[in-house]
Amino acid sequence: MRLADLHTLQHLTETQYQLEQQSFQKLVKEEAALRLKLRRLSEQVAAAEQGEPTPMQAIGADVLWKSWVGRTRAALNLELAQVLARKGYHIAQVRRAFGRRQITGQLLERAKTKTKAGHAQAALTQAINMTLFAASGDQ
Repeated sequence: MRLADLHTLQHLTETQYQLEQQSFQKLVKEEAALRLKLRRLSEQVAAAEQGEPTPMQAIGADVLWKSWVGRTRAALNLELAQVLARKGYHIAQVRRAFGRRQITGQLLERAKTKTKAGHAQAALTQAINMTLFAASGDQ
């Protein structure tokens, strides 16, 4: 594989890795937001349960509120489960992209080393030939 092709491949794999990372970061932020909503909901429930009986309890509105809390918590947990499932898939994608990025970098470094060695060998051969040519011309 040519060095220019390897540079192109490295650029492509780096771009793919960055895209996967960005996608993963969006999921991490979405997960954090959902966990924050769940925590706030739990805090509201805890705060409501700590106080003395309220007029809402006397008229039965607290039953409606508890029902709303249950539905909201279930919806948030479902959404969180979906995000975690997508996150698991994206972790594999990020790892795969990272592996490709690493392998491409290693291939490029090997090709550069091989090219440098080839240039050094060519320079040595040329120097030897010039020395032999100069020595045969002196005779």
